Amino acid sequence: MMKSVRKIDVLSLAKTVLLVYGFFSLIFFPLYALKTIVFPTKQDPSVGLIMFMMVLYPLMVAFVAACMAWVYNLCATWTGGIKMDPPYVMWKQF
Repeated sequence: MMKSVRKIDVLSLAKTVLLVYGFFSLIFFPLYALKTIVFPTKQDPSVGLIMFMMVLYPLMVAFVAACMAWVYNLCATWTGGIKMDPPYVMWKQF
């Protein structure tokens, strides 16, 4: 039985992406800052810039994801969305 994804909740996707990328930035950006402190080179950015990017990067990705969800919703109204044949277990809860 074919199902179609006709709409993606923009805010829900943005919040989820913000949490996922925020979690990863809390792990990887401090490690990069530590590497910059311990093994400095001329090309490395300042630690302050790295910490700023730790906050800015998830916000930028969430904004782009929200824009992509909006564009998908717009295109899905014209095309009917993505049609797929998922396992029955996946759709049981809906």
